[in-house]
Amino acid sequence: MHRSIHILSTKALRTASQDRAAQEGIRLEMLPFIRIEYSDVPELFAAPKSSITAIFTSVHAVKAYMGMDAATRPEIKAVCCIAGATEREVHSVLPHVPVLASRPYAAELVRDIAQQYNASWSSLHFYCGDQRMPTIPEGLAQAGIPFAEQVVYHTIACPEKIDTVYEGILFFSPSAVHSFFSLNALPEQTIAFAIGHTTAGALQQYTNRIATAPQPDEEVLVAYAIEYCKEIKT
Repeated sequence: MHRSIHILSTKALRTASQDRAAQEGIRLEMLPFIRIEYSDVPELFAAPKSSITAIFTSVHAVKAYMGMDAATRPEIKAVCCIAGATEREVHSVLPHVPVLASRPYAAELVRDIAQQYNASWSSLHFYCGDQRMPTIPEGLAQAGIPFAEQVVYHTIACPEKIDTVYEGILFFSPSAVHSFFSLNALPEQTIAFAIGHTTAGALQQYTNRIATAPQPDEEVLVAYAIEYCKEIKT
């Protein structure tokens, strides 16, 4: 029987993830280290309504688009997006819109777009946050593909000093990593769990005690962290 395991998530988790922790007897805390503010971008829609192919690399970007005035926002004819939570959100709110490309990481996604792109596509619009990585715009530019980029949300750091020692801390973005480590250091017995390679890369600036989920998905990360911590506690 493993000893009590205490895990901190640096964002609020979905119910399924919380249930998994509860079923395993894990003490799970959730403390967001970033918050999202959606942009007010009415200037985008002064022109006549148009049809576009949208690129989404986060759930927040999808929600920001859906929060715009439906009467004036561009009509999405097709989507290219990150697989996992972002693609699920696309299917949920735009169920009849085809997904032309879907990959777990931005570098893979932009390669797929470059391979498939042709002149028949509607205008490409990349909806993103103010702290987006350069992978998508640089990849499109290198491929000679025209696109418009629009920042539709802002990521605000919410650092907080932590005194509790956890077996594991879950990180879901480079922004949350930098926010956490602006006030905290990682205790020697604590593992930093990264949802994907980009987040793991940010963690490398602060620690070498990093474990990366086998797939960039919240529930996969939670299950991976639970099993990992159970192994080291037995």
